[in-house]
Amino acid sequence: MKSLSHIFLFYFSVALIITISSCIKKPNVNPSGPPTITGVSNFIAGIGYTVIVTGTNFSSAAANNTVTINNIPMTVISAASTQLSFFSTNAVSGTLSISVNGKVTTFPTSIRIISLTTSTLAGSGSPGSDDGMGTAATFNQPWSCAYGPDGYLYVADSYNNKIRKIKIDGTVSTVAGTGAKGNTDGAGAIATFDTPYGIAVDNSGNIFVSDIGTDNIRKITPGGTVSTFAGSPTGRIGSNDGNDTTASFHNPLGLVTDANGNVYVADGGNNSIRKITAAGVVSTIAGTGFAGAANGSASTATFNAPLCLAIDGSGNLYVTEMNNYDIRKIDAGGNVTTIAGTGQAGSSDGQGTSAAFNFPVGIVSDGQGNLFVTDNGYGTIRMITSTGFVATVAGNGIGTSTDGVGIGSGFSNPLGMAIDPNGNVYVCDNASNKIRKVVIQ
Repeated sequence: MKSLSHIFLFYFSVALIITISSCIKKPNVNPSGPPTITGVSNFIAGIGYTVIVTGTNFSSAAANNTVTINNIPMTVISAASTQLSFFSTNAVSGTLSISVNGKVTTFPTSIRIISLTTSTLAGSGSPGSDDGMGTAATFNQPWSCAYGPDGYLYVADSYNNKIRKIKIDGTVSTVAGTGAKGNTDGAGAIATFDTPYGIAVDNSGNIFVSDIGTDNIRKITPGGTVSTFAGSPTGRIGSNDGNDTTASFHNPLGLVTDANGNVYVADGGNNSIRKITAAGVVSTIAGTGFAGAANGSASTATFNAPLCLAIDGSGNLYVTEMNNYDIRKIDAGGNVTTIAGTGQAGSSDGQGTSAAFNFPVGIVSDGQGNLFVTDNGYGTIRMITSTGFVATVAGNGIGTSTDGVGIGSGFSNPLGMAIDPNGNVYVCDNASNKIRKVVIQ
């Protein structure tokens, strides 16, 4: 006969199992109440990227939830009673709706799925300096590019010490530079450069190049003549303002021009932003020279290795910073603010300074209040909307050069960017030795 203690232990164990089982939350496959939406992770997202919706009374069975944007079905990839995850394979914008067992809820804020289609405009993928058509041409670690008023894309082909140009059909030719390192002015065919980095083109077709090997700014006229526009012709490091060659720079990097022919320089080694007038007069418009991340007036704000620049139609400048992992804005009044980035390396999307970047480099303004940024550390393209929301819109983060749409595309060390009048974006895919074209829809 079993002892009373064994019988007690048996019934106690059964009771415990029943109690534990009753406490386990069962999947809410068929919720009785109507669904509600309390939040959406991204108001804008690229093709293939996950959007997370929080709320109540979702079905824990993914197939029982119908998610649409403007009546276009989304792909639900995971589901719980309070959270759904989905992605889109189509570009669409409009009302987000969720239907569960015939009961429908909508979200009041419009959601946009943006399509970025990436292709290779030029470059075989192997290092070289061959001119030619499209992928028959070669580059050697191109750093930056700029779109000219003549419809050509100009490229600072850094390790070839040349300036190249690309027609709309992908034909590549050399504008200036023998390929040898140097600082020789003159006709394009005899001129030399020393690691050209930044490039910009003004409305008259003049090309400006930051030559980091000699710490100066070069100018190429539409006729092809190369001269030293600002900074010492012999290569003198410094931070002096002044007229043309009496001024000095320290690792001048990204360039951008405005409608009045002024050239702006991200003076990386001096942690400052410089301005060169059309007459060649150099001044410092923001940055104390000390490394930092302080916002405020132009004379008190600090930068930490500014890399590239963009300008919008209102004359606001935007700066990518290597060591601050952020995007700064200099308004027309000279006030400096941080518009995106936590200050720490990361990849999270979000509003303004809650989003994170990992080595943002290239930047362009699309003329509609949006910015596009190459996030070099993850090999992606990020979008900053006119309202300040940051979203990842292209690139799989793997670090390989892959043509495709949205998350199906890939970049390998993406650096400088350019944008044409039709809103197409161009990316110097540095490690793959290619120039990529990104069509936005």
